[in-house]
Amino acid sequence: NNMHIIDIAATEQHLWRALNVASCVALAGGRILFVDLRPGLKDIAEAAAAVCGESSQTTDTRRKGEMLHGVDDLWTTKPDLVICSNVNHDGAKALLLACNKYLVPSIGIVDSDVDPVNLTYHVPGNDDSRESLILYHKLFAKAIIQAKKSLQAAHQVQCTCVSVCTVLCICVCLYLCLCLCVFLSVCVLVLLSMYCVELLLM
Repeated sequence: NNMHIIDIAATEQHLWRALNVASCVALAGGRILFVDLRPGLKDIAEAAAAVCGESSQTTDTRRKGEMLHGVDDLWTTKPDLVICSNVNHDGAKALLLACNKYLVPSIGIVDSDVDPVNLTYHVPGNDDSRESLILYHKLFAKAIIQAKKSLQAAHQVQCTCVSVCTVLCICVCLYLCLCLCVFLSVCVLVLLSMYCVELLLM
């Protein structure tokens, strides 16, 4: 009946791997680009990008029949990861080819009619169901947000450690200065005492 069934276990396995990749890129401070060029579904990618503080590409910037020639045709700032939910779109295909050319890893939702050859990581699943796309994008956004929170917490700990070390260094310096002052004072007193003794003996 021309019906294709996607193995949910395979979807789960590939999805976890893709989420881990997105988390690692976010944890490293990388830029992530959400891509969906379909007018009726692009708002999902835009919303996910906005929630996690990343960018989205939801407009096909090519003129009809034109292929992309360089990275500037795709994005103003080269991303570190592309998440694409409409791999079969001609514009998305051109974008993924450019990703391969410029060594930008990509994650794609792969339906039964999609060729994953140009994807670095693929997630088997329905790419035209609004409900499933919302779920995928929520999961990616959540993974990115959690990674960014971990990165922020690590920076705070690092700043705290630097502050503590700075305070300790200042305290040590002050202590050494105080010891030096005491030592110099004692030396002056000794010299004065010796001078006084010499005066008495004269």
